[in-house]
Amino acid sequence: MRAALRAEWIKQRSIASTWWALAAMVVATVGGGAAMAALVRADTADDFARWALAGAMLGQAVAAALGAASMGDEYRSGLILITLTAIPRRDFLLAAKATVAAGTILVAGVFATAVSLLAATLTSRGAPHLTPSTALRAVLATTIYLALIALLALGAATAFRSTATATALTLALLYLPPLLAALIADPAWQLPIQHFAPMSAGLAPPIGPGAERHQPASWGGLGIVALWALAALAAGRQALRIHDV
Repeated sequence: MRAALRAEWIKQRSIASTWWALAAMVVATVGGGAAMAALVRADTADDFARWALAGAMLGQAVAAALGAASMGDEYRSGLILITLTAIPRRDFLLAAKATVAAGTILVAGVFATAVSLLAATLTSRGAPHLTPSTALRAVLATTIYLALIALLALGAATAFRSTATATALTLALLYLPPLLAALIADPAWQLPIQHFAPMSAGLAPPIGPGAERHQPASWGGLGIVALWALAALAAGRQALRIHDV
């Protein structure tokens, strides 16, 4: 397992697009959050944290693309044959890819969310004071959410053996349900969508139905996102075990 982790980390860090994508995730998260926090006045610290981290709704798209590419690009290039020769135990391979992908996003996510809160504080006049506990909770929850989205996309890419397909499906799962919930007037349909759709459950929505009921970090919501990621990884594991490549 240690050799698999080392090999995946070497591959990840040697690809220039990985670093560009991580930079894009940081810029999207920081820029989007700072802009929203500057434009909208928050009355409470929780509201301010929610607006300051609204850029994660953009950054998650990059996290999904990175997670999908970590497996899907190997199928596209044919490198998966070499990878499976070097690491014949497929469960080890998937676990190594998941660990490296999640670890990379966690590190970049902590930096992006922390800088986003700092930038929002500096650019927002009269912003509510953020306590250390509120800031820490918001940073950790948002970062974990981004890592889970990368794992969801990784599982989808393993199942479908395609970066483009996995990215498209993941983004549709993230962005379409909140739009659908906003169009539905019946609360009996709105609430299930908000509770079980990944973005609505894992990210506190700054606007739209249900925004007032969310804190900037929802641990129960992250549990739902974790179930989505586990389901995708389980599907990917099954596909990896039954296919020759």
